[in-house]
Amino acid sequence: MRHNILMKIKSVKQVDEISLTDAECGDVVITFECETPLKESDTCAMMGRYFNDVYFEETDGDSFSRKGDVFVMTGVIRVPLSDKTQSLSESEITIPISSRLTRQLISQEYDAERKESVKEMVDNWIGGLFDKQGNLIIKK
Repeated sequence: MRHNILMKIKSVKQVDEISLTDAECGDVVITFECETPLKESDTCAMMGRYFNDVYFEETDGDSFSRKGDVFVMTGVIRVPLSDKTQSLSESEITIPISSRLTRQLISQEYDAERKESVKEMVDNWIGGLFDKQGNLIIKK
C-alpha cells in the first residue's frame, strides 16, 4: 500500500497578476490525477500542506473513486507561485503525508470510511495542538 500521494501532473499554466511592487505575483493552475491511500478530505489537506495554499477549482473532470487498494483523484488546483511551483511540468511528484496518517496506514488502523472529529482531523493533518490537559500549545 502507498504511504504517500503520487500526483501525475497533466498540465501546468502560470497565471500572472498585475503587481504594483517588484515582487512576482501570480498563481499556477495544475490539472492533475493522483493515487492516494487517503480519503478525499485527508488527500486535500496533504495537498494543502505540500503547496502551502491550495484552491480547488470545480470542473466537470473532478472525480474521486476507489481503484484497488488506493483512491484516484482528478481535478484542477490553483496554487501560489513559488520556487516549488515555478518549476513544475507535466511529470509526477510525490506528496508526503503526515507522520500520524503514515503510522495509521502502516498499522492498518486507517479507515477511509470513518467519520472523524475536528480534533482528529487537526491531529492527522498538522499534528497535536493540545497538551495532555487539553490546553492549546502556544510557542512564543
